[in-house]
Amino acid sequence: MDMAGLGALAAVLSIPAALVTAWWSKRSSERAADAAIAAGRRQADASLEVAHVQGRTEGLTWHRTRIDAAAAEFLRASDALIRTVKQLPGVAHEERHPLLFEHANAVGGAYPALELIAPVDLLASARALRMQCLRLERLALDRAVLRAALAALEAERSPGSAEVERCPAAWAELVGGWVRDPLMERAESAREAFVAAVRAAIPESTTPTSPV
Repeated sequence: MDMAGLGALAAVLSIPAALVTAWWSKRSSERAADAAIAAGRRQADASLEVAHVQGRTEGLTWHRTRIDAAAAEFLRASDALIRTVKQLPGVAHEERHPLLFEHANAVGGAYPALELIAPVDLLASARALRMQCLRLERLALDRAVLRAALAALEAERSPGSAEVERCPAAWAELVGGWVRDPLMERAESAREAFVAAVRAAIPESTTPTSPV
């Protein structure tokens, strides 16, 4: 075979080699692209999972923050009512009802938020405190009259105080004693139980724990 033939043969043989090289290069590129896509998918899946976890965490934090805020508002209103009922005997007669009405309404307005979002245990404690607040509201005005009268009679050292003590029923709740006051004791006990329930539900709560 002459040189021309050899050249032609070499050219023919070089075609498959070029095809193989091209195919291999293409295949390598495809594999690299597939690997890049797979890595991208893994990264995207990981990012999505992180986003989901973060979203759940942020959602939980937001929900707990709402519960904490609602609990704090309800507790503030309850504390204000309890303080008002304690102070009512020293308030002028005509000012008692508006003052009591204001604070009782505040408790009634703060409670429904907890009914919507509070967990069961916390809601049970909130309901118990709400019931004590309703009892305070119902007895507060009569209690104020009797306690004010008793205080006035004792201040004057009048024997008429015995007549006050013979007023109809529920004396312990309406007046209470100078050492013990069952009505207030129950309200403050319900308050403590509510604060404990808030702390159990939300350990990082900013709800005040100090007594009324």
